[in-house]
Amino acid sequence: MYIITSEQFTQLKEIERVTDFVYKRRKIKNELMERIADALGRKFRKAQKTTRVIDEIVWLATDRGFSFPGRETLAKKLGVSLPTVDRATRMLKDSGEVVVCYRENPNSNGPKTPVFIFRSHANFERIAAVLNLRDNEADKVENAEKPTESSDLARKTDATISSPVEKHDDINKLIDNTHPLDKIVKYVAIKVNEVQKRHPYGIRYLSAYINKTLDDLMQRAKAKVNAEKARAQQRKQADYQPTATGLIWYDFTADTSASQPTSQRKPAIDTDDMFAPLLQAVARIKGVEV
Repeated sequence: MYIITSEQFTQLKEIERVTDFVYKRRKIKNELMERIADALGRKFRKAQKTTRVIDEIVWLATDRGFSFPGRETLAKKLGVSLPTVDRATRMLKDSGEVVVCYRENPNSNGPKTPVFIFRSHANFERIAAVLNLRDNEADKVENAEKPTESSDLARKTDATISSPVEKHDDINKLIDNTHPLDKIVKYVAIKVNEVQKRHPYGIRYLSAYINKTLDDLMQRAKAKVNAEKARAQQRKQADYQPTATGLIWYDFTADTSASQPTSQRKPAIDTDDMFAPLLQAVARIKGVEV
């Protein structure tokens, strides 16, 4: 159990907020919750009341990267029991995404209020510096209350929240590949390996995680196809521009490439089929029609 002194806690509260905008905080909360849900799997989805408590703890931490709501405060605000709040704390510890420390109680030798520190928040390195926590020490704090965890499992800390594009950079490698099915299998293997390295308990429900990863991949592929179609439609409409007299002006320069030698022409891109192999490969794995 790691006790945060009053001096350290004062320094924590002086850490600059990453944002004060509600919509940005909501985005951060969703990304933190997604990481926790991925780590806990079905255990997270089944516990609705406990999930509400976790949601509140995460929301309070979105600005600075840590939160310290009291047990009684959470129970009263959310209308849940104290054991439910305690279960939420245990689940956050089990996720591997949160380091739980405790504030020093000036009135006794025991701890006061838990402080939830989120590893994936942009302020984690600053928080770790204030508390003199290195990565391995943060693991020790978390492992101290886990009776069945191997001490030689390493965890890499990502100090910033990845945007959807950054989080799935490997998706780009799947595009325009002659064997998208093989690349999808490799991509899923990469994602599984990343989660197992990041979380000491690994993935408890592997099939559910793989299914979620494929769903996400399919949605991204569909979004790419739709975006390309929309851009193609916009380019078509841009060729026809109404004039003040109501006449239609056509941009004939768009067809000038037709008169150019074949060697000078730019290769045409079939936007409808650019992502088709990827989409079809995921659909084949999922056993659905697109």
